[in-house]
Amino acid sequence: MLPKLDTPTFFLNVPSTKKKTKYRPFCMKEEKILMLIKEAKDTDSMVQGMKDIINACTFGKLDSDSLAVFDIEYIFLQLRSKSVGEMVELEMRCQEVHNDEDGNKKQCPGVIPIQIDISKIKVKFPKDHNNTFILDKKNGIGIKFKYPTIDTMKMIEDNDKTDDFEFIIELVDSIFDADNVYSANDIPREEIEEFIDSISSKDFIEIKKNFFDKMPMLSHTIKYTCPKCGKEDEYTFEGIADFF
Repeated sequence: MLPKLDTPTFFLNVPSTKKKTKYRPFCMKEEKILMLIKEAKDTDSMVQGMKDIINACTFGKLDSDSLAVFDIEYIFLQLRSKSVGEMVELEMRCQEVHNDEDGNKKQCPGVIPIQIDISKIKVKFPKDHNNTFILDKKNGIGIKFKYPTIDTMKMIEDNDKTDDFEFIIELVDSIFDADNVYSANDIPREEIEEFIDSISSKDFIEIKKNFFDKMPMLSHTIKYTCPKCGKEDEYTFEGIADFF
């Protein structure tokens, strides 16, 4: 029997749950999946490939189907940093607009080389962000929301569920009072809809403002100086696509 290679392991904290999870770098079988991801022309194949890699590299301890979008992005970056390298080299166009000799506005042709240490990129949780809201202080009645998964986002897009009401219903995690917690999985959809309908306009605005409008996001801000025009500026990368 052939000897088995010793694979190094590392630990990360899942951003949405803060759960400490062990993981390993990519092996050749995951590299094959990565090649298929790069060659795939449809988003579904790319997403499924990322989820398969995360499941494998976390030893099946994480269910990628239940992870928030920003969890998937963060974990995949951590896997890539330990497997391929921590530094990613990118090039970006200068965003400065100048007037030429004829007074016409033209974008600066400068190209800025950028190096990013992806191992240090974090998920940013905006100030005042919250996913649990008390709607009736007297009786301790409230609602808790779950973060959207990739599958949730796709389902909403495929079914053209773009209004706030539908989105809120899909993301209800539980409803509670002073004595009990009722999981959304155990509540008929009609009852959830009825409960959502009873939320006051004031509370609805609070929910939208501090949960939906302040969703955590993988982001990293860099400062740069254009080598062509000398303009000093900054740019914020958001989401995994910006880092590749």
